[in-house]
Amino acid sequence: MVYAKFFTPDSSWTWYVTEGSQQEDDFIFFGYVFGLDEEWGYFSLAELEAARGPLGLAVERDIHFIAAPFSEVQKLHHKQFGG
Repeated sequence: MVYAKFFTPDSSWTWYVTEGSQQEDDFIFFGYVFGLDEEWGYFSLAELEAARGPLGLAVERDIHFIAAPFSEVQKLHHKQFGG
């Protein structure tokens, strides 16, 4: 299941969260990233907060995202961005 979505509003980079946990003063997520490549991996909230898109816009959490199975999320993402 994918529980949260983060994205750059000025590019197609998207992070889909399948799990996460508090680690000291940060939150570590595991999920799927659509960026230069498509891959599973770990990323932190601090990394997302520091990242900027090509126009300098910050990463945002999609507050309208509804949890769904990864297979559905992947289909919707490819429909929106191609690939």
